[in-house]
Amino acid sequence: MANNPVKVELVGLLPEFYRVCTKCQPVDYLLLGGTDYISKQMAEYPPEILEEQKKLFYLYERLTHDFVGAVVPVPVNLLSLRGLWLSLWYRLGRKGAVVISGKRVLDADLPYEVIEEAIKKETN
Repeated sequence: MANNPVKVELVGLLPEFYRVCTKCQPVDYLLLGGTDYISKQMAEYPPEILEEQKKLFYLYERLTHDFVGAVVPVPVNLLSLRGLWLSLWYRLGRKGAVVISGKRVLDADLPYEVIEEAIKKETN
């Protein structure tokens, strides 16, 4: 019997990339309008949020690579309903967090090896 993949929620203030209306998105993707909406939007965020977003993206990439099929990393915006619920339930505050299987919560600023070890305990 195969084990179910472990759900790892990466909670943080994640920038929204798709504020552009659906009719304008193809223009953005093809760069026909001369406006890079994603870069423009990213420039509006404070450096702390951009740094947190980079850490969470790095963590997402590592988990996807290191735990192929055994872990399902899920980015959760702190301002979404799910993010708000997790924040209140686990008292996360505004810092990035890693919620493993809805049971264990770690600070996203911890070294990757600490997060990796906690996830390995859940996958066994």
